Amino acid sequence: MIHLIIPSYQGGGKLVRAALSAVKNGDGFHRIFISINGNQTSDLALLEEAGLLQNKKIMILETGRNLDTHMHLANCIGKLKSLLSDEDYLFTLCHDDTWEKNTDWGWLNEGCKNKTGSGFFPLWSLVTEQGERIKEKTFFEGRKAVPEGAIFESIDQEGTYTNLSGIGFPFATWRDVVNWCRFKKSAARIELMLASHRSIRFLEHMPGCKIQVEVSESSDGVCLTQKQITWDEIIFYAWLFCQGRVTNWKHQKTAVRKIWANLKYLAKLYCPKLYGAVSLKKRGRAKGS
Repeated sequence: MIHLIIPSYQGGGKLVRAALSAVKNGDGFHRIFISINGNQTSDLALLEEAGLLQNKKIMILETGRNLDTHMHLANCIGKLKSLLSDEDYLFTLCHDDTWEKNTDWGWLNEGCKNKTGSGFFPLWSLVTEQGERIKEKTFFEGRKAVPEGAIFESIDQEGTYTNLSGIGFPFATWRDVVNWCRFKKSAARIELMLASHRSIRFLEHMPGCKIQVEVSESSDGVCLTQKQITWDEIIFYAWLFCQGRVTNWKHQKTAVRKIWANLKYLAKLYCPKLYGAVSLKKRGRAKGS
């Protein structure tokens, strides 16, 4: 079965818009889960007013406390463990995005039924808060095998764009990935962690599936600090090693170099005096040798 999760924090009217788009255009979803982060009674009231709570497809989840985006996602997956099987496919939609029509549900249903080792990606249509089109982005075209190193090569290219909205993976894959959320500082690269899971053999572009992604200054991706980005990159490369996705010696060398550079950057930020003392000591040894 195919399901959708819409994680929301202070979604307001945007959450209602996202949920309505999923109900209207998401013919293939068996269940639509809406997770409310924190105590957002106003969001529930808006969903009720829009008639969404009466829809039998929709189920409301609540965290009961404010969580960071990545921990909210982990909380969602934890609550769904008793409701979904490992073979079910779970898609995501951020509360400020919309699921546009024309998805080929026949193709997707068949794909999810027969290809448990596949992950699915949409076309992302980036728009401003006023609805003006910016550009369209996709991770790749068609069907792409995921041999060892393929994800590493993809993300190492400049200008690679990915987004959590609209992606779909087996529930078992989601469970493994969110177990790493406790090590992370943000939701950055979660979609790439899913794509590089050892169980995923193919990545597939969904025909006709378009997600309208709202780009604003308050978006999670825009608000990330350099510390968060740097730390999560270290975690991501550690994940790739654990999933057996970095076996090529050239990739291994690059990954270790990036991990080391990021660790040095964080050491300089968090322990500037210690970092400076160690650097001076090393320079002194170099001069004396």
